[in-house]
Amino acid sequence: MEQSLSIDLLRRLKLNGYTALIPKAKRNNIPVFAISNYPIEELKGNAQEAPLHEDNVLAIEELLLHEDEFTLEGIVVLPDEDLSSAL
Repeated sequence: MEQSLSIDLLRRLKLNGYTALIPKAKRNNIPVFAISNYPIEELKGNAQEAPLHEDNVLAIEELLLHEDEFTLEGIVVLPDEDLSSAL
């Protein structure tokens, strides 16, 4: 299931324990993001220290701190229907 990226969705993701958006692809020139509940330090650390390393991780907490300036567009892929209906 997919949802459009919004401040409201980010808040709900944070409340459900998610920590990051990870850019994975583009569809019609719009970024498509996966979500993660791993600690940001593990995702942003270098490859030797962080087995879960991802490039260009966006911390949900950080995005919410700057919500007045939020202009990011995208689609968030939710891993299952249970999460989609919970959000």
